[in-house]
Amino acid sequence: MPSPTADAWAPLRRPIYRGLLLCQFASNVGTWMQVVGAQWLMGDLTSSVTAVALVQTAVTLPVFLAVLPAGALGDLLDRRVLLIASQGGMAVVAAILALMTEGGMMTPWLLLSLTFLLGMGQAVVVPSWHAIQPELVPREEIPQAVTLHGVNVNFARAVGPAIGGLVIAAVGPAAVFGLNALSFGFSVIALARWKRVKVEQRFATEGFLRAMRAGGAYVRATPPMRILLMRLGAFMVFASALWTLLPIVARDRLDLSSTGYGLLLAAAGIGAATGVVTLPPLRRRFSTNAIIGLSSGAFGIGLLVLGLSHSVVPDVVVLPVLGLAWVATLSSMMAAAQSMLPAWSRARGLSWYVVVVMGGQAGGSILWGLVAEHPSLTFALVLTGAGLVGNSISGRWLPVNWLNVDLEVSQHWPQDDLDEELPDDAGPFHVRVRYAVQPGAAAQFRKAMEPVSRQRRRTGATRWVLREDPQTPGMFIESWYVPLWIDHQRQHRERTTMRDREIEEAALAFLVPGTEPAIERVLAEPPRRLGLLRRRARAS
Repeated sequence: MPSPTADAWAPLRRPIYRGLLLCQFASNVGTWMQVVGAQWLMGDLTSSVTAVALVQTAVTLPVFLAVLPAGALGDLLDRRVLLIASQGGMAVVAAILALMTEGGMMTPWLLLSLTFLLGMGQAVVVPSWHAIQPELVPREEIPQAVTLHGVNVNFARAVGPAIGGLVIAAVGPAAVFGLNALSFGFSVIALARWKRVKVEQRFATEGFLRAMRAGGAYVRATPPMRILLMRLGAFMVFASALWTLLPIVARDRLDLSSTGYGLLLAAAGIGAATGVVTLPPLRRRFSTNAIIGLSSGAFGIGLLVLGLSHSVVPDVVVLPVLGLAWVATLSSMMAAAQSMLPAWSRARGLSWYVVVVMGGQAGGSILWGLVAEHPSLTFALVLTGAGLVGNSISGRWLPVNWLNVDLEVSQHWPQDDLDEELPDDAGPFHVRVRYAVQPGAAAQFRKAMEPVSRQRRRTGATRWVLREDPQTPGMFIESWYVPLWIDHQRQHRERTTMRDREIEEAALAFLVPGTEPAIERVLAEPPRRLGLLRRRARAS
């Protein structure tokens, strides 16, 4: 049996993953250097505290606003090309920042505008970067790959500001922006060297708005994904207190300098780095839901200690635990999210994950900043710690499961029924499927069709209904709408998975032996139009 350490580093034995991870680490360090440099430069350009605070807003707001459409782009376009274009564009923007700063042409509004553009680039990168992970490593190595990525991000978060501060002190902020541009260039080179296996496109590219709606429909119709996002949101709201209030703890409670604050961040970063070797053996022993519960609870207890402590030693001891718990929780949730998303909606689904992370962190930061001011810092930290312990316990009733299911395309729907020569934009279609159910099995069949309902909605169905034919006892009719013929084709040729096949077969077990479902499609008026006609008919 391979050692835990060997398992932990397994993804790094794959050259393309290793190269992209190292370049992404350089890019992450450059991004944190960029934030520090922009904040410092803004302080030189204006005395407005609000303007300095707006730098952080310019970094995070674009991600929150643009990540959902960016996720749709990640599923519609070649993710490798999209990443190269976005990282290349960010390199150009960072280079402009460096040149204009060095030339003395920078103004506060120009700095905010260019920082906002970098944030837009980051919004495009994040969902596609997460979505390519299953293409870089085998399925069984995804948890380790996600953990390494989490360590990458958190270690960069710890060292990036420190390096940025040193570069600013030695050379100036223009050098920080130039180094950031260089880090994006490394990522572009690594991505250009990746020979991605192209997936054959059976159909024309889906429309942008339709793709966004399809991604949202998949998340809404997948209860395990909704539970994961709910628990992720709760974790982010409470856990954001650490990063929001740690500067106040360092400055006001511990009376530390900026160097001392950097050491506290480094302690958390060291804890995060240990996740590479500590998490693989835990994953072999405990379920993902258990690890999320344990790490969330540990984070809560750590915040309680931080809230009640008034000296450096306990804080330095507990911060590595907090760093490890942060990585363990988020990497486990990210790995779970990736295992719930098929290839066709992976970037779109992960963009919802990013929205919850960013929204929870932004909202939590504002909330706990206000609570720390009134009534107190201690109250805020103790309250958030208790909230995380509660989130940990909630896993008993809201477990993160549905892992390791087969999401490969099934194509078990009768394919000859889909070979009709119809225009792609023909529609909408009303699809009806008739089932002859065994006597006495109606209740069990209805129960088995509940997950079928969600499966249809995940893949594009609307207005799903199951009813029993009043003229023929035991004959059930399942019906739903699809907007276009090409949507129906996608539903059964690209989106229905082996897991969906298992769900349907469980319902088919209640049919009369020797019978098969009878499928019928009719060209229908749009559902809204049908509703309008019915209302007019009743009125007349």
